[in-house]
Amino acid sequence: MAEAVTSVAIVGVIVVGALSATAGVAGLSQSASDLAFAEQMAADLLAEVSTVNTQGLVIYDEYRFDLVDDSEQIYSKFLAGTRFSFYSISQYDGWSNSPPITRYGDPYPGADATWRRTAIIQTYDGDTLAPESQFTAELFRITVIVSRNGRDLVTRRVVRSQVGDTLWDG
Repeated sequence: MAEAVTSVAIVGVIVVGALSATAGVAGLSQSASDLAFAEQMAADLLAEVSTVNTQGLVIYDEYRFDLVDDSEQIYSKFLAGTRFSFYSISQYDGWSNSPPITRYGDPYPGADATWRRTAIIQTYDGDTLAPESQFTAELFRITVIVSRNGRDLVTRRVVRSQVGDTLWDG
């Protein structure tokens, strides 16, 4: 009888240990998945910001216009409240949303309300590297932070020149 009780206790300890180890591996897998997804969301937002001119001129892409007839185009995707209407890089400064949405206002695929993306734009003089107003700045430091459940997972930065060259990506 004592041997049966002892063997049940030993099996119980082994089962609890195995379950704990399995849960730990599943947690690591989820963390790696979250990190990869956060990296992708950060890269997407950095790519988006790089299409916006530093002087307030929009660089158009093929998705901006819908053909109505042979002679007329309309700005069909110019949606109020979306980043599609941003015409200057400075409009991204301090921008944040949760759940993340695309530039056109659609939900970001795979992201829910536990995710947040934030953009910060800092402007600098090209000669002195001193902070500068957006209207006279020659360098722009773009920072994108992606977080989940209030915890920052990824911070990506790019430094762009006034003409749009990427000078540093980190």
